[in-house]
Amino acid sequence: MSEHDVDAKEHPESALFQRLSAEQYKTRLLRYTYILMRVLFAVIIGYAILWLAEALGTLLFPLLASLVLAYLLHPWIDTIEARGLSRRLSIVVVLAAAFLTLGIVAVFLLPPLIRQLGDVIADIPKLITTIQEEWIPWLERRLRTELPTTVREGLESAGQRAGTSLPEVAQRAGSWTVGAVFKTGQVLFAAFNLLLIPLFSYYFLRKFDQASHAIAGWLPVRRREYTLGLLSRMDSAVGSWFRGQVQVASLMGVLYGVGLVVAFAIADIDPKLGIAIGIIVAVLNIIPYFGMIVASLITTLVVLLNWPGWGGVLAVVIVFLINQFLEGYVVGPKILGDSVDLNPIAVIILLLAGAELAGIWGMLLIVPLAGAIRIVWPDLMAIYRETAFYRGDLDEAEG
Repeated sequence: MSEHDVDAKEHPESALFQRLSAEQYKTRLLRYTYILMRVLFAVIIGYAILWLAEALGTLLFPLLASLVLAYLLHPWIDTIEARGLSRRLSIVVVLAAAFLTLGIVAVFLLPPLIRQLGDVIADIPKLITTIQEEWIPWLERRLRTELPTTVREGLESAGQRAGTSLPEVAQRAGSWTVGAVFKTGQVLFAAFNLLLIPLFSYYFLRKFDQASHAIAGWLPVRRREYTLGLLSRMDSAVGSWFRGQVQVASLMGVLYGVGLVVAFAIADIDPKLGIAIGIIVAVLNIIPYFGMIVASLITTLVVLLNWPGWGGVLAVVIVFLINQFLEGYVVGPKILGDSVDLNPIAVIILLLAGAELAGIWGMLLIVPLAGAIRIVWPDLMAIYRETAFYRGDLDEAEG
């Protein structure tokens, strides 16, 4: 008999699989069945919510957009109201300013900017031809060797595909954007849904405090103070991050737009493209890193298509370096602080997971959700450490 078997006989509690009584088996079976049923019920509820969200997608979009907008604007409206303006008038002023700005961008700036970006996309086949006929021979002369034929064949194939598809896609995108207001059917229905957003936002902002008090009244009295404190911490972290991210995105859009207008003017490139890229940064940088990545790709494409020489390239690179420094060490820390203190690598992984799960909405909401979980996590761990399973006295609890 081995030493381990002897020790297991002398100390039964140290055995890997302890012998349980019939009563213990019954208790554990009931407990695990109960847990399994709760998990199954949660899965069914989650699936039902996803099905309902997909079925009512056209209705849920203005509702969700209005809720997010009301949540973002609520503190600013409270600030204006505290200075003597009525709540109704405060809501009207803030919503009017927000939607007036969006309307000016959508009607006067967006169509010509999209046409310009469409022209850039349409020039991609010319860039591929330039790479084949000029850059590759220059590189081969410098290296005194020939590149593999697979490289040439790949570029030739890409050039053929781009030459046939990209101009058509760019033309369709530009014409759709310019003529969207004159179309009917789904476009009008989408426009109607967009018109619902300010109405829903006004209602939610009017009832925001009442809804908060009503929800607080539904909470169990014994846990109310703790739950409200937890929700307050989550709102402080997530709300500050959300609102701060909007401010950072807007400010960085202005900085990128102004900087690229100057750099493109130096590089003898159409400065209007700098404004277009700045607007793209302002819209997409609400999702961390996303706007900067898209702006970098578009700017690289613009520079390659309108090669300005190394002086122009240096001017563009300086703009990106300065703006990245300002965002990382000045603007971001000043506005966001440590509201959602997540590692940059963790943020990138979360964004990829959010995009895979729910597209743009997933990328937009995954970081605030992770911030909320990070606030709750210490409390969850404290509860877990109080369980009989963690303490190791499960059998005593069953007895």
